[in-house]
This record gives sequence, structure tokens and C-alpha cells, in this order.
Amino acid sequence: MAGVGGIGDVGTGGPGKLDLNAVVTSIDVALTSANDNVKAKIGGVSGDGADDPAKLAELQHAINSWSVMYNIRSTVVKSIKDVMMSILQKV
Repeated sequence: MAGVGGIGDVGTGGPGKLDLNAVVTSIDVALTSANDNVKAKIGGVSGDGADDPAKLAELQHAINSWSVMYNIRSTVVKSIKDVMMSILQKV
């Protein structure tokens, strides 16, 4: 099947192939990293760091990054679903 934007064939990987599972997996890896970062920042603001504005700002930034990553994953998965539904409707 032809790929999107000249990427090549859609398949399970390999040269010139677009692997949709790999796309979602790579986003999940970044999401796990963002999640771990948020957990670490939460640990930094507990106890003595609870009133440190710099640590609270770092936590807010980490939460914003985490939120953006979840939104990206949701958008990508929905786009893949929409493309697949469109393909199935045309068959």
C-alpha cells in the first residue's frame, strides 16, 4: 500500500516502510519519560521543597510537557484510526 507523503509503503518496518506501531511506540517511550519526570518533580516539591517557587515552576513545566505528550499521542492515534476507517470505507 502506498505510503503517506512519499514515505514509502505502509507495512511492518524496513527500508522505505512506515510502521504505525513503531510511531505509537516511540510516542509511548517519550510519554513514559515525561511521566517519570513528573514523578521526580513531585518528589522534589514534597517536604522542604513545598514552598520553593523554582521547584514549583519546574513541576508546572513538567506537568505541561506531560500534558502535551498525552495530547500528541491522542491526536496521532485518532488520526491513524480515521485514516484506517477512511481506507476501509473506500474498499
